[in-house]
Amino acid sequence: GARVDFLVRSGTIVCQYTNQAPTVSISAPANNAVFTAPAGVAVTANAADADGTIAQVEFYQGATLIGTATAAPYSINWSNVPAGSYALTAKATDNLGAATSSAPVSVIVNNPPTVSLTSPASGALFNAPATLTLSASAADADGSVAKVDFYQGATLIGTSTTAPYALTWTNAAAGIYTLTARATDDRGGVTTSAPVAITINGPPTAAITAPANNAVFTAPASITLTATASDADGAVAKVDFYQGATLIGTATAAPYSISWANVTAGSYSLSAVATDNAGASTTSAAVTVIVNSAPTVSLTGPASGATYNAPASITLTATASDADGAIAKVDFYQGATLIGTATSTPYVFAWTNVTAGNYTLTARATDDRGAVTVSSALAIAVNAPPSVTITSPANNAVYPAPANITLVASAADADGNVARVDFYQGTSLIGGASAAPFS
Repeated sequence: GARVDFLVRSGTIVCQYTNQAPTVSISAPANNAVFTAPAGVAVTANAADADGTIAQVEFYQGATLIGTATAAPYSINWSNVPAGSYALTAKATDNLGAATSSAPVSVIVNNPPTVSLTSPASGALFNAPATLTLSASAADADGSVAKVDFYQGATLIGTSTTAPYALTWTNAAAGIYTLTARATDDRGGVTTSAPVAITINGPPTAAITAPANNAVFTAPASITLTATASDADGAVAKVDFYQGATLIGTATAAPYSISWANVTAGSYSLSAVATDNAGASTTSAAVTVIVNSAPTVSLTGPASGATYNAPASITLTATASDADGAIAKVDFYQGATLIGTATSTPYVFAWTNVTAGNYTLTARATDDRGAVTVSSALAIAVNAPPSVTITSPANNAVYPAPANITLVASAADADGNVARVDFYQGTSLIGGASAAPFS
């Protein structure tokens, strides 16, 4: 408690009172605490007076009064504190005017770093899977930059700890992204850049639906190429059709199709390249087609215009070859009727018991890829024989020798004319008639 001294002077008692000074200490912020400018710093002190009460606690930054608290808890809010290093003290005054100053507490108000995302540009468009270079500029006026973190939304995609602050973002999938750079200085101050929005475009899909893989055509061929194409995040601008590396046609609207005309014999690799409205492209799987050189064939026998007598036996002969393969067979036709087939050289067929008539003959060669060529047609005739009957004399007629006998015959030809009728006795020709009545 307080000390009271009594003195006796000339019969008078004098009472003297000694006041004890208050105690005070800053409890917050902690010594060497760091804040970011412009800072709001809550300064709190513990103060007590053993023989009285605390009248006020004054808070100082150096010699500058920054606030006063007159009741516990003794606290002030020091606002808008600029960057710098500060020594804070609290001065407690008791009800009798005694004052005590606390030990100083050092605080640092840190100037935050500056940062901006310099690449990619806002609104930039990339094609998936994308490889992007992210770059930032960062500085710290009262210290140094410790690191720059690069974010996609709330997701950290990488960190750079030295200038130039950059990283490569690989295999970025299709989507719309918001990118930021977050700079941290040597005192823990953090600043986030303005966001940059970019788009990573998903490529289209493409597939050839016609012709089928390994399809065979006959030269000179006309081939219709058809493809399906779609784009999940946009539209298909065009589909280019290629033979190897050669562009053979383009379709700009569905159904995506072109006609490839006058294709010569050979083997071809076809592909479709779909390009979307953002310029991304996809190449389809290749389709192989074969354009086959048709075989050659000629009907060499019988001769055109040949005539046979019914019932006829006629040998049909053909020559056939294939420049890019082999002859599988040669079919022989009378009109549209198949009359025989030869599968190996020489290509020959014997047509027997041919009845009377006029016939058109062809040979049809088929090669090992199914191509067919028909020869020029040959016309032949199979002649029906005439009919003839002796009408006079009657059978077993009797004449007195020396006899004069008139021989008369009737003759007709179903498919022509009777040229003459010869009369025989045994094997000896005895006369002839070239006009009816044949006598």
